[in-house]
Amino acid sequence: MKKVLFITDECDLPKDYSIKSKNSEGNKASARNEMVNALNNLFDYVYTTYSISEANKYLVNNKDTYVVTTYYGIAEASSKSIIPAICKAENVNYLGADAYAQMICNDKYLSKSYIKKFGLNPIPGIIIYSPNNREELNEIQKLNYPLVVKPNFGGGSNGIAKCSVTYNFEQTITLIEELSNYQNMPILVEEYIEGYEISFIIIGNKNKIKYSGESKLLLDKKDYFTNEVFGLESKKINASQKAYVASNFIKGENKNKIFNLFKSFEKMEFMRVDCRVTKNQEIYVIELSPDCYIGSNGAFQETLKRDGYDFFEMLKFLINNSTNNQNNLLSNDQ
Repeated sequence: MKKVLFITDECDLPKDYSIKSKNSEGNKASARNEMVNALNNLFDYVYTTYSISEANKYLVNNKDTYVVTTYYGIAEASSKSIIPAICKAENVNYLGADAYAQMICNDKYLSKSYIKKFGLNPIPGIIIYSPNNREELNEIQKLNYPLVVKPNFGGGSNGIAKCSVTYNFEQTITLIEELSNYQNMPILVEEYIEGYEISFIIIGNKNKIKYSGESKLLLDKKDYFTNEVFGLESKKINASQKAYVASNFIKGENKNKIFNLFKSFEKMEFMRVDCRVTKNQEIYVIELSPDCYIGSNGAFQETLKRDGYDFFEMLKFLINNSTNNQNNLLSNDQ
């Protein structure tokens, strides 16, 4: 494969990292540059754009290109599925999950049903479509405090900060109203599960798991969380607060259940499964991320790095895994 189209967010514009913002998820310039440099060593020609419209026009005239995207855009229901859908429509090969998988996983409330289907425990929660719907709000009373209030769509801790943890009904209602106004989308209210936060990493396809590994999150060197959230403060504003270390909570039957979930999707090439693990070793799935951050200092790359994959080798592994399922476009399969 000689040509690659790289689609990413405009990384040089200043951002307001607060619960008011709907575009907190996009990568920074360092992540963009790291990706471009690696792609330049894998492909003869790299075309980079921040525009989905421009990307679509490019694909119309360049059907022989391969698409890599770290584009997140504004958090909304369809934000993760647009680029895979375009690639499918133009019949070009691309890295990552298809539009259906992205839609399922981007809808945090809907994905709870999918998680349950495979015998895993999602974080207990309810969804609020309207902050004025008293019947919906009364459902909150069925949950155990403290709670976490967050947008239903988007990743990268979009709309999630220290203030997202609430301790009574009135506080919860106030935050729902505020967040609904800022984010203009359904609001998810979940129980806060004390425990360790881990990321389980998978690479493969619906027929074979080629890699799996796990990392535990540290926030200010703390690994067991009682009221902390991995929010904008530690994910975007001051990333030095976070670190990842090796862990081994996901094993045996639970590992097989996650593998079966991964393989259930028609086109799923890599995924990060975030979980909380209690003192009693109960595992609760927080979310499924087939579009997770794969750059340096993230859980995905940190996990693979411990197994000998630097960023370049990890990206080569991901692309080979993808393209060998889509006509063997790169050589030297892992």
